[in-house]
Amino acid sequence: SIVLKVPIVDVLDSKITCRDNLTDLEVHEWGDPANDAADFDNIASYSPYENVERAYERVAPGRSFPHTLVTTSHMDMRVPVWNPLKFVARHRLARATASRTHGGSGGGGDDDPGSVLVCRVDNDVSHVSSALEDEVAELAFVEAMDARAVQGR
Repeated sequence: SIVLKVPIVDVLDSKITCRDNLTDLEVHEWGDPANDAADFDNIASYSPYENVERAYERVAPGRSFPHTLVTTSHMDMRVPVWNPLKFVARHRLARATASRTHGGSGGGGDDDPGSVLVCRVDNDVSHVSSALEDEVAELAFVEAMDARAVQGR
């Protein structure tokens, strides 16, 4: 199981829509995908959002993605709430498409138990919550999903 805490999963869109705010350091590190086709292609090659469908095409029969918890927040000024939400939505669509194409619930085959994909949206914190109850909830998710995997569900 994995927990993605307020992930920047749509790197390409983030760098294009925020290009007016890119610092010289960011342009040096990321390039300028809005104005340079090579930079665009480079970021698109590894940006998680742009590669969701390709990832599902590579799932081996009988296998599935790890159980995943994605967190985001309405108050986050670094990662807009819609960024992780559209990532989760794209994953769910790709999984459904792969399931119809390959059979099974996770894209891997008829005996694939599938994986759980949950998105938790927090209304009260900014970038990353340090509240103990949030940490406990995330740990409980991981433990429950790992137990589920061991049981073959």
